[in-house]
Amino acid sequence: MANGEEAVAKVVKQSRCVTCIEFFGPDHCYQVSCEHFYCNGCLDDLFRSCLVDVSLYPPRCCRETISFDEIKTLLSLNIRADFLVKKEELDDDKKLYCKEPRCSAYIPHGNRTPISGTCPACTTTRCISCEEAPHEGTCEEKKESQEVHELAEKEGWRSCPACSALIELTIGCNHMTCRCSAQFCYICRLRWKTCTCPQWDENRLMARAHDVAHHEDPFAGADAVAAAARNPRERPECDHDSWARINESGLQSEECRDHLPRYIYRCRQCAIQACSRCRLNRL
Repeated sequence: MANGEEAVAKVVKQSRCVTCIEFFGPDHCYQVSCEHFYCNGCLDDLFRSCLVDVSLYPPRCCRETISFDEIKTLLSLNIRADFLVKKEELDDDKKLYCKEPRCSAYIPHGNRTPISGTCPACTTTRCISCEEAPHEGTCEEKKESQEVHELAEKEGWRSCPACSALIELTIGCNHMTCRCSAQFCYICRLRWKTCTCPQWDENRLMARAHDVAHHEDPFAGADAVAAAARNPRERPECDHDSWARINESGLQSEECRDHLPRYIYRCRQCAIQACSRCRLNRL
């Protein structure tokens, strides 16, 4: 926006939306706890998006949750109603869904027993553990379930202890954060920081260091790779507090896997690359 327009915005006490970068008056925007402003339309879009992408839930900016109760009057009636309907499912750390392909409805806690769940939409009942029809014996005796476990073991995948989603480790650190927000050790699957497993897989660490070094210089040598590997060893936990904007096209966000047409953000500490939405609302 031109300097003249910014001056006018200050006079009439307008604020700039962090998402669309437009100016809005106080009745049409909201300041979240991290002091960023969101216009009503972008708040609507964020709350709409988190209903279909659980990695965006709870809606947040700079890792601070945006309170639904505080901003619900700013949302459209449709988004407000949809969010209230979906909230139990989104807050459920042991989500259960109907196995029928034509249904796939969420099964709320009121429709569950310790061993089974009944779909409120199509009335199909299934085993909570293996997600198959109710059966005798243990779930491990089920052939199909065993085949999945064998494949995961062969490929080196791990299942999230909270939601059972299969996860593949692609970067060296064994600290895993599932899309359902559960944090656990990739080696033993215990809650993060409750085990004695090593922080890093050395081979993956060096592969990551090679990628980071070559982000900066396609012709980087062994010294640059060693320097890139040293940073995560010295500072294994990263809060992603400082970002650099990289004005190159075609770079990929490592969280959502989207390729960005004009620019991307790169964390100055761990060098993870992220789009604007991942940087503000997902990480």
